Amino acid sequence: MRAPASAACCTSPRTALGLLDRVAEFLSAGSPPAEELTAAFWSACHGGQRSAAPYLLSDRVDVNWIGYGDTTPLDTALTSGNDVLIDWLRTVGARTRAELPPA
Repeated sequence: MRAPASAACCTSPRTALGLLDRVAEFLSAGSPPAEELTAAFWSACHGGQRSAAPYLLSDRVDVNWIGYGDTTPLDTALTSGNDVLIDWLRTVGARTRAELPPA
């Protein structure tokens, strides 16, 4: 699953870069589609939000989604400098774009 060409990175209040109160609000509204859940997970990683990322993780989230800027959640977390988040992503199977097999 790739980011839609028209997707605007991190502008939705549902993701708010993984801010936990916004994430809780997003999830309390019901069961979001897998694509929205995955995009919210990516945004939490982009924002370096270690507390929000596990909250969003479910069997419907693609931890290796190639999203905005052609980056995976791990790629974008690496730019945050949050080593705790980066280490945790590795434990749940996250990979960088370069580590993934060609599509």
